[in-house]
Amino acid sequence: MTAPNCAASKDKEDREPGYSLHTHPAVIYSNKRLQDPAQISQLHTVHVFDFDQTLFQSPAPNAGIWDPYFLSKVTAWDECGPGWWLTRGTLDLGPEAEDSGWTGFWNEDLVSVVRESAKDPGCLTILLTGRYGPLYSDILLRMIASKQLDFDLVATKPATVYRLPPSPSADPSSDPDQHEKKETYVKLHTFSTKREFLYNVLLEYPEIRKMKVWDDRPGQIAQFRQAGEKWIEQGMLDKEEEGGFEITRVDLPVRFMEREKEVKLVRGMVEAHNRQVDLEDGAVAKSEVVKYLISGEGAMPRIRPELKHVEDMWDPYWEYVPQRRTRIEMVEVVQYTGVEFSASTQAFLREIALGGGDHRRRQDQRQSQDDGGLEGWTIQPPTALQDTDLSTWTPSREFYVFLCARKANAEYRQKLGGLGATVFVLVEGVGQIEGRAWALKVRGVHSRWLQEGYKVLAPDGNVFESVSSYLAAHPVKRFGNVKLKKHGSKPYITMAFDRSQGGRASDASRITDWEPLHLDLNSYTATPTPTTFATNAPMATTALAGGQKIVLVGTIPQLIKKYAIEMKLDLTGHELGETLKAIETEMERAGVANKQSNHDQIFEIVLRICGGLRSSPGPEAQAY
Repeated sequence: MTAPNCAASKDKEDREPGYSLHTHPAVIYSNKRLQDPAQISQLHTVHVFDFDQTLFQSPAPNAGIWDPYFLSKVTAWDECGPGWWLTRGTLDLGPEAEDSGWTGFWNEDLVSVVRESAKDPGCLTILLTGRYGPLYSDILLRMIASKQLDFDLVATKPATVYRLPPSPSADPSSDPDQHEKKETYVKLHTFSTKREFLYNVLLEYPEIRKMKVWDDRPGQIAQFRQAGEKWIEQGMLDKEEEGGFEITRVDLPVRFMEREKEVKLVRGMVEAHNRQVDLEDGAVAKSEVVKYLISGEGAMPRIRPELKHVEDMWDPYWEYVPQRRTRIEMVEVVQYTGVEFSASTQAFLREIALGGGDHRRRQDQRQSQDDGGLEGWTIQPPTALQDTDLSTWTPSREFYVFLCARKANAEYRQKLGGLGATVFVLVEGVGQIEGRAWALKVRGVHSRWLQEGYKVLAPDGNVFESVSSYLAAHPVKRFGNVKLKKHGSKPYITMAFDRSQGGRASDASRITDWEPLHLDLNSYTATPTPTTFATNAPMATTALAGGQKIVLVGTIPQLIKKYAIEMKLDLTGHELGETLKAIETEMERAGVANKQSNHDQIFEIVLRICGGLRSSPGPEAQAY
């Protein structure tokens, strides 16, 4: 990559007229103080805040509801309607949330950082989000105003795809399918659009010598670090040891919509998708030109002369040629029968899975939150993992005790106590397998076998000091049992696994060596442990349930075939099958899950496995 002419960028008098950051199509709000030269002259630092899962806990699709393959289509662009992140309803949290100023959704720690940044006259404070501006700009500005956040600039993603102009040498009369070839697009990735915008910021305000970024996505964080190194090399920022570039990863718990609302929203996406299928099929039947649905089309916003030599500005990108869609049919199936935990218990287990012994420290940091009586209590991970940074591991999508695959038959359900029965799950040990996954060993117990001294974590998150006090407040009509259908199997809860080591959630099923539970009982005195149990541990009350998930009728080879069509590969059915196997093997080896957030990594694997592929030259720069 050839560096831009930074000397020219610092000389505003030599800059071509008409190029201003404030006319950039990404900008949806610009503070009036940026029109004051006296205030601009004070700038020396820029703070850049991401929105989703950084400043704001935006609802993500719930992996506990959907089949993994269908979930990949829900989150993908233009594969199920416009996709989750281009569907307006995914950020429409209802009138109650809006009336409250979206209370409970904000990352209050980072809100404080934004407010301190806004008070500093030498700091340019920017909200830079990958949300598509034309769709979300009004609600984003309402949300910011409700929280009274004083940003200097608010910038969005101005385009998801850019339409390439048709070749002037093309002769439509010589090719009946030329109208389809004209509809060729370049897919713009979120990081590329963010980096281009920040280049413009540094060129617009060359007095800025320091940049701090807050983001949540590990892949983008790594790319930002590379960009920061480039800006330092180019003399656009101070050296690293002088604080020229810093980036902070924000790790917020995943938040979901109410189940019924999410299912309704996704069904609406499927219906919109199928309506488009009907329109396309109707056009083909009438021998008419197919009008494809292209979500997020916009301008390619590379405009500054100083950026014309930045050859990798829009890499990675890929060309997209619209293809006819196929219908999506949704069916409900029971994926498993198991012990299902409440949302508050899920959140509690997730903290343990990611933090291990750091749970108490994080609780101490949240002094404003009531921990329900679990202060000073934590489950330490297995001894072999106690020096491991588990925060880099992947927690289970759902925390549950697996009983059997699919729907339990009537005889087995009767042994379990029936769906909806209450069961006490006693945590009694921890285990790990090859440094790849760890789990809690549990057992189901009836209250009549429990002596006093066991704390009970109720489904609503409250903690009771004894079983009797819990039962007094929550009478149980029907008790259930935890009896695994597979003989010799032990009940457990998978906590987390290390993708970088090839770990998977299912690896926990191979754990055979369990060690007694390592408890920190710093804040209360433990009752002597009954001989029938390994230790005195809190229990989670929950209900037996059939895990209902909605799945897509379809196969992963269809996705690979779609890529092959877009890349103009002529693959036979056998080659598609072999290619699919090779891609799945490589994804498993690299620990790359099949989800939209891993699109770049998956696409690189597809390119590498298919072989012989080359990216087409990038589109010409466009002025705004």
